[in-house]
Amino acid sequence: MDYSRFTNGEQRYFSYLKDLTVEQFQGLLNNSLKSFLKEMKTEIEIEASQKAEESKLVDMKKLMEVLQITKPTIYKWMRLELINSHKIGGKRLFDLPVILADIKKNNYKFGRGRDYLYKTTGERNQQTKEDRRFYNINWKIMAKKPITSEEERFHKEYQERHPSRL
Repeated sequence: MDYSRFTNGEQRYFSYLKDLTVEQFQGLLNNSLKSFLKEMKTEIEIEASQKAEESKLVDMKKLMEVLQITKPTIYKWMRLELINSHKIGGKRLFDLPVILADIKKNNYKFGRGRDYLYKTTGERNQQTKEDRRFYNINWKIMAKKPITSEEERFHKEYQERHPSRL
């Protein structure tokens, strides 16, 4: 065989391969495949763990707890095709990050004008008593329910102190 069309490195490689016995070649091939497969396995495991972090599937009970909604509401949203679920092993699972993103993006579709406070558990814990009191008073005002003069004073003061939260 004419090796002149190959580079020097390739020519040396071919001469090395030509001098190998069948057993040596099989061993070389075996080691190369093992290392390749090991690298591929590591890559696949990393990809799978990243996908698992991105896609957090939760059951209906956890979804009800996080969103503070009832089971009929979830079924209604499924019927209206506002949220998707996956049936795995006889259990209905929901992709929580996707649902939270949809709610933040299209809140008006989910709440029929009502401003739900959809927050993750961590965000809910960061809410102060003062914040909750303001939201409760604000809800009363939006629902046209009577509020006391003390609640009205608190509401105005809160709005002045926290204009960015409104």
